[in-house]
This record gives sequence, structure tokens and C-alpha cells, in this order.
Amino acid sequence: MEQKALEAMRSRHNRFFIKIKFKNGFSLIELLIVTFIIMIIAAVASVLYLNTIRSQEDILSKAKSQKDARTALYLMEKEIRESVSMLNAENNDIRFLSNIDQDDEFEEISYYTELSGSNYILVREEDGTDTGIFLNYLISDNIFSYYNKADSDPIDLPLDEINLNTFKVLKISFVLNDEPEYANKNLYVSSSVYLRNR
Repeated sequence: MEQKALEAMRSRHNRFFIKIKFKNGFSLIELLIVTFIIMIIAAVASVLYLNTIRSQEDILSKAKSQKDARTALYLMEKEIRESVSMLNAENNDIRFLSNIDQDDEFEEISYYTELSGSNYILVREEDGTDTGIFLNYLISDNIFSYYNKADSDPIDLPLDEINLNTFKVLKISFVLNDEPEYANKNLYVSSSVYLRNR
């Protein structure tokens, strides 16, 4: 009896190894399932990769816009701070006399906005000659506001002759977006300029 049980066990053991031994390759269904799983993994990986690339491009674009805006703000502050006389002061246009090149003559400097497509651009003029686009992708053309003191309310526009050459503080505010259809990507940059020659 033990002998028969032992032989039956060997027989089942041999049949199992024979089945495995003679099985060559995978069935068509197994290959299709593996291919489908690999395609799903590749699709998910490619979507994650593309989203990472897009996020990186957005971050670089925003950093460049912020750098451009801060550079423009710095140069404007420097020229406006040294102004000796205001010729025009509106919310989208400022014109003044300043000695920017440190010679004996004062230059007439003007900053104003123009509509360009769906955005505004900030243009700089020196002595009536357009020196080019100073800043792109402005959402609003309301960039200048004028104050008698830092903690006072803004002066109502248009400025009269008295306020034109007596205001002490100019606030410059930029709202930038190179993709205006996405309002959540707006970049806000502002600064206040305290005029020295007043």
C-alpha cells in the first residue's frame, strides 16, 4: 500500500514537470495583457513627464517676467527719483525732466502704456524719441498713483498745476501676465518712489 501511494505521488510529480517542460512561450492573451499593462504605465509616465515640463516652463516664464518687471521698476525709480520737474502725471502716463546722464542738460523722459493685442506694453521715450518697449504683458494700464505723503490717500486725477509739482510719493504698480486667459497666473510687482527734488 505504501508502495502504491509512493508511485502515485511520483506519477503526479512527473506529470507536473512534464507539463511545465513542454510549455513553450506565452499564449496570445498573456502577451496582449502584458502589452496593455505596459502601454498604461507608459501613458501615465508620459503625462507626468509632460506636466513636469509644463510646470517648469511656467516657473521659468514667471521668473523671467518678474526679473524684467523688477529691472524696469528699478530703472524707472532711479530716473523718477532724480526728476526736477513734472510735465504730465496720469495713471498710465508720466513725463518729467531729469538729468539721467549727469551732464548740464535735463532730458525729458516719458513712460506711457499702449494697447498691444490683449495686453498693454510700457514704452519709454527720451527727448521725444521712442526708445522702445520697456515692459511687456501688462494686464492693466493703471500703473501710476500719486500721493502727498506715504500714508495719505491718492491724489485725484488729473493733477492740477499745484499738485503736479508738489506730490511727494509716486506708487508704480505692475500686473503682468504673458497668458491673460489664465488670471491665476497674474504677477504683481509694485514700489513707491519718494521724490528727492521737492
